[in-house]
Amino acid sequence: MHLKVNSTPPGASVTFGGEVRGKTPYSGELPRSTTPIELTLALPGYQPAKRTIALDGNVVLSLTLEPATPTPRPPPVPAPAPAPAQ
Repeated sequence: MHLKVNSTPPGASVTFGGEVRGKTPYSGELPRSTTPIELTLALPGYQPAKRTIALDGNVVLSLTLEPATPTPRPPPVPAPAPAPAQ
């Protein structure tokens, strides 16, 4: 069976079966199977996208990756007040 995976933005790594198989846009031939697989797309700066797909026929998958939520920074620590002049 034929698997095509596209992502917005392109260039995401395509992982299934515990192995990175390539980058989007991805196109590959896989053995037909009734056992579903988990496919993961990952791109720095974006949240990973996971889908479970069946390999019982040709699959075309298009996913939009969501930007990663930035880690909040702690507020700046105020500078100590100057010592009073004597």
